[in-house]
Amino acid sequence: MNPKRTAPEHRGQTGEARPLILFVLLLVMAGGGLLRFWNLNWDGGHLYHPDSMNIAMAVARIEFFGNMDPQFHAYNGLAVYLYKLLGEAVAAATGNPAWSRDLGHIVLLGRYVSATLATVSIALLYKAGRRFAGPGAGLLTAFLAAFSTGLVQTAHYAVTETMLVFFLLLLTLRAAQAVEAPEQRRHWLLMGVAGGLALGTKTTALSFGLVPVGVLLVSAAGLGREEPTAGPAERSRGPLLHFLLCCAVWALVAAAVSPYTLIDFDGFLQVMAYESGIAKGTVDVPYTLQFARTQPYWFHLQNLLWHLGPVVPFLGLSGCTWWTLEILGRKRSPAGIPLLLFTLVFISYVGAWHAKFVRNLVPIYPALLLGSGLALSAMIRTLRGKPRALAVGATGAVLLCSLLWCLAFCSIYGRESTRTAASAWIYRNIPAGAHIIRESWDYALPGPVEGVAHRSYRFKMIDAPAADREKKFRKLVDTLRWGDYLILASRRNYGNLPALPDRYPLMDRFYATLFGGRLGYTETKRFASYPQLFGLSINDSGAEETFRVFDHPTVILFENTGELDREAIEEVLSGWR
Repeated sequence: MNPKRTAPEHRGQTGEARPLILFVLLLVMAGGGLLRFWNLNWDGGHLYHPDSMNIAMAVARIEFFGNMDPQFHAYNGLAVYLYKLLGEAVAAATGNPAWSRDLGHIVLLGRYVSATLATVSIALLYKAGRRFAGPGAGLLTAFLAAFSTGLVQTAHYAVTETMLVFFLLLLTLRAAQAVEAPEQRRHWLLMGVAGGLALGTKTTALSFGLVPVGVLLVSAAGLGREEPTAGPAERSRGPLLHFLLCCAVWALVAAAVSPYTLIDFDGFLQVMAYESGIAKGTVDVPYTLQFARTQPYWFHLQNLLWHLGPVVPFLGLSGCTWWTLEILGRKRSPAGIPLLLFTLVFISYVGAWHAKFVRNLVPIYPALLLGSGLALSAMIRTLRGKPRALAVGATGAVLLCSLLWCLAFCSIYGRESTRTAASAWIYRNIPAGAHIIRESWDYALPGPVEGVAHRSYRFKMIDAPAADREKKFRKLVDTLRWGDYLILASRRNYGNLPALPDRYPLMDRFYATLFGGRLGYTETKRFASYPQLFGLSINDSGAEETFRVFDHPTVILFENTGELDREAIEEVLSGWR
């Protein structure tokens, strides 16, 4: 028995409605695209995002076709080669070789790629929503995607999240067609191409293989055809061969766009083992200390609220659950099974990792946005009378909430980066030759600033994440006695180390007495940038570190006004042992 198609592709909407739908979609894409392209050079080329910098360094090493080895495996080769190819083209067109050699120019070019793919993805999400539940669901999904804070933020980085979402959407749309016509080889071939490009972008995309697996399972069960004409054996044999063909194309495309993954396979495996250790918590690095006492899944849910707003995470999960039940009850086309299967397995696996960076869950955003769009559309479509009016009002509130939060967040790109502002202030106000203390594992301030006369300073470093030992204590005391100023360039250390007093008793004591004014250092300047709208600021300091630390960290400067001697500093810090 075939499922009832209560929500087919809705290709038959009236001709009168199509221009209006297209106009609204273009309006939504224009709004979302404007936010994605707004001030892409927000760091002034100073490489405040370390992953973008690492990709740019790999791009700069490439020379077509003399040296094709990026010597970089944290990401795969597609982004590296694409940025290099575009950089060479722009350099040739403008006569400026910096576009393919200078790291700042390469990062900016990569951000344009991210913003472009992120904008096109709005249209792909509309198409997916339309296919699964009609044009109304498509427009609602597109709106929520256009003003998704997390997707706007990742569009401002020259990293791979927007590429992964783009290829996942291409894969999902083709999978929906393959579910309905599994005998058509071209659907499987195109799934292989999209999946191969995704895998050539990042190894995480191996998980995207669950999408064609979902198509295969649906096909084997005979759920996707309008009128099955073959028996179980025939239904499984043909799609299985097509699935194997898809896997072969997947592997070939990935190898073609990321050849050094195979050429330097030992190096690739070493990097993957290291990255896997970081994800699982078996490799200890300073930038995962923030996850030491966090709970699987719950921590992610809390941070989805920053990335997707206060409503979409819950609405999306509820909508996906309802969508799944509708499919299982044969009230809706099974074309959404591949995406839902991938999302369920992905969040179950990644959500349990030790390293809970908010960007890790970006591949589940398409399903959450589609689930939200489908739920809102169904609520409006099925209710009648006063309940329907309430549903329309609730839908408007959801859309308005997403819009306002996204606009508030984007206000940070309308202001000078806090690191740049802090650097300029330092050059203008701290005399040359001053002794400045900085922390390890953070951005070294002051950095270069255009239009400001630079001064020369002397620097010492506090190795904050190093193990707390007597030697570290003595060095810290000497450094504090020596310094004139102390810079906390972000919360990376003071926001994490005091939360682990058993492991970092010295640093716990240090930060408590520093902020308490007992070390002789007085806070003299603070540079903070929070999401703002209508004069109201939203303190997002509680968000996962990487949500803030790249594009709007809080920078704090302390001046040594007490000039305590060694014995006084030791006395203040005593008791840490």
